Amino acid sequence: MGKKWTKAQDEALTTMHGSKMTAKQIGLILGRTEGSVSQRARNLNITNKRQSDTERHMRLYDFPAPLPLPAASEETPKPSMLERMFTKMLGR
Repeated sequence: MGKKWTKAQDEALTTMHGSKMTAKQIGLILGRTEGSVSQRARNLNITNKRQSDTERHMRLYDFPAPLPLPAASEETPKPSMLERMFTKMLGR
């Protein structure tokens, strides 16, 4: 187990994180490893790097809105060859 974080280090981490410094840069200044800085930032909820499972999965299903269908013409479209074959086979 590593060194305990002090309140002053937590405040410094929060300030440096807000100025968009990387975990590696912050670690060099505070004398901590990049991993410990990242973990502490997550524990303090000052990072958005790791999302919850729900947020990650919701992004997978975030599809763009469907394109609008073209306006229906007043003419009845000609049936496809496949539609004509089934109509003939089924006797409709």
